[in-house]
This record gives sequence, C-alpha cells and structure tokens, in this order.
Amino acid sequence: MTLPIAVELGKYIDERGIIPTIQGRDIPVATIAYRALSGSWCIESLAYEFTLSDAEVLAALVYYTQFRTLIDAQQTDIELEFEALD
Repeated sequence: MTLPIAVELGKYIDERGIIPTIQGRDIPVATIAYRALSGSWCIESLAYEFTLSDAEVLAALVYYTQFRTLIDAQQTDIELEFEALD
C-alpha cells in the first residue's frame, strides 16, 4: 500500500502575482514544468540551472500537475499579448 505524500505547496509556490512562481523568485512554475516536459531536463538539472532546491522543482511540478489547464491558459494569454505587440 502506498501512502499519499503531503506537500505544502504554499511554502514553495507564490500565487500572488499574475502567474504562479517559485516563492521568493521570479521563476514561473510554467517554465520549470515545460522544461521538464521537454524530456531533456531532469530534476537535478532544473535545480542546478535555476539555482533551486530539488524540493522547489518538485513543488513546481506538482503544482503544474494540479493546475495544468489554468497554467497553460495563462501561458497562451501571455503569448497572444506578445504577438499583439508585433
């Protein structure tokens, strides 16, 4: 039997801005998630490249998994705003 692991995402994720970021940093959760989904970045690589702890990276991935639809929609809106500027 596998017991669920509780993660206090509020410790690692800041939801106060326009998009969720790593607490105390300007690194969007989406950036970490999309890099991980590309398949070429492991947790250790993400932690090293963004100077984060493994726990921060894992929290971002868990958060993305829980709120994927919302985060993807936010990213689409941001991309459309940038395209409109051209």
